[in-house]
Amino acid sequence: MTNNTFPMLSLDGGGSRGAFTLGALVEIEALLGRPSTEVFKLMYGTSTGAIIAAYLATGHSAQQTFEKYLEFIPEVMSQGFARGRTRALTRVMKREFSDLSFKDCKPMLAIVATRCDHRRPLIFKSSHELAQGRAASFTPGFGVPLWKCLMASSAAAPFFSRCKLVLNDGDEIEAMDGGFVANNPTMFTLIDAEQALGISRQRLRLCSIGTGDFPLKKRWWHPIKSTWPIALLESTLESSSNTVDILRKLMFQDVETVRINGIFRDTALATDLLESDPKMLRKLFALGRESYATQEHATARLLGVSHEG
Repeated sequence: MTNNTFPMLSLDGGGSRGAFTLGALVEIEALLGRPSTEVFKLMYGTSTGAIIAAYLATGHSAQQTFEKYLEFIPEVMSQGFARGRTRALTRVMKREFSDLSFKDCKPMLAIVATRCDHRRPLIFKSSHELAQGRAASFTPGFGVPLWKCLMASSAAAPFFSRCKLVLNDGDEIEAMDGGFVANNPTMFTLIDAEQALGISRQRLRLCSIGTGDFPLKKRWWHPIKSTWPIALLESTLESSSNTVDILRKLMFQDVETVRINGIFRDTALATDLLESDPKMLRKLFALGRESYATQEHATARLLGVSHEG
């Protein structure tokens, strides 16, 4: 990696399928031979991607983060109702991040949520350099604790409760999953890098990682209850990610980018955002590693590291 380039990491939302993202990230860190925080200067994440980015930005390796996922995903996603999942995720985020703040992030970090009243993006940022307006009064995360920003970004209604926040100006709002506005946050990443930071497109290097596209898992309640909420949410998030990637190709085609994702149609791989089986999480992790392999040479070129094998 040359000092002249500006590497960025963008991580999609996708609930439990963040295990797929972590599989790709483990391979990227193996390629780099060092923690991702020593290379990527800006990390953007939505929902599960935001949680992963926060772990990485505060000093965890991708492998350590995956071990965390194996611990808390079953704890959270095995709950039967939104209230239970929300309580479980709150416990986990407090346990993992209540002693940390945006000041503890080595790279610049941005977390995408959706502001319910305005029906527009709410982006929590770690650095005033990323401010798009009101830079003089900038407060990291609008004064919201890091753990609660992650809760807001991950509040995928109707499977999680909306997140109540008090911003630094005293405004009381509700927020929900960032996937409703940008499940794939690459456009925000690129716009902040170019417009807020003033980095030329020739210097930008973007690594964008999805959560895979899998057959929808059949659950026990399907014969007795409509499955539309989870099917609709899955379709909404995947459509959002795909649309953003199309826009990125049209508007930032001159920015060197690697997109790591995958489409899987084997019904044996059926899963969803609420996956809680550790065996399936490990399988998603392995598929993320395999998907990285299809982009290994491109990733090595993007990040300016030698590739052997």
